Amino acid sequence: LTEILFPLQAEGVPIADSQLVSDVTVLTDGNYLLIGSPCDNALVASLYQATIDSMEDCRIFDAGTGILRLVPTSATTYALIVTGNTADDAQKAGLILKNHNDYKLAGSELTVK
Repeated sequence: LTEILFPLQAEGVPIADSQLVSDVTVLTDGNYLLIGSPCDNALVASLYQATIDSMEDCRIFDAGTGILRLVPTSATTYALIVTGNTADDAQKAGLILKNHNDYKLAGSELTVK
């Protein structure tokens, strides 16, 4: 987590206090950075629930793939998801976020292999 947040904070990106998943009741009351797999993070799982239900499994991504995804959670709030099936997969995506100036990021989703 600190590998992602400290470089962003150093560039002036405002970083709020971190919260435990159990402390967040709704995703519509602010912008969130969600890190972890749908198997390990209930908030990430809630944003992929339809896919999880259709696949009948929380491991919904291709093996070895990290995902960065920006999801609107209300008309004015967003969640940036750093995820994958495993912690290593999520870390791949997190490193892209950490080094975002090295990439031309566009769109609402990025897949990292």
